[in-house]
Amino acid sequence: MIFESDVIFLDGFLDNLAEAMNILTSNKSDWDFLSISSGAGLRPRRPSNDEKLGWFPSNGFYYHTRTTDAMILKVSMLEKIVGTFLPVAEVLDWELNYQLTLHKSKTLWLDPPLVRQGSSIHTREYAT
Repeated sequence: MIFESDVIFLDGFLDNLAEAMNILTSNKSDWDFLSISSGAGLRPRRPSNDEKLGWFPSNGFYYHTRTTDAMILKVSMLEKIVGTFLPVAEVLDWELNYQLTLHKSKTLWLDPPLVRQGSSIHTREYAT
């Protein structure tokens, strides 16, 4: 599990994370990368109007991270990435998009998210 330094944990974070992981396990969902973040408002939209806690796939071929700031990676995906990851001056999200696409990652987003970005203009009201 990786967090950027400015995330804000939403109410019920631990309980909701446990429920989300139970949903993932009980559905026997195949995954490599999980986003549990609001992604600074750039996250893909959920494909249904369902508002219950749930996982959905990315809606674009290479939109794995979309500025995510809270993520869970399987060890097997990290082992693949370590062999192809090169230090870059670009933001981590862009490099992760490249790496996860290169290795054909199965990416899932959690909705509603459990974390908000603290430095985003759109989410500053959550910081108080």
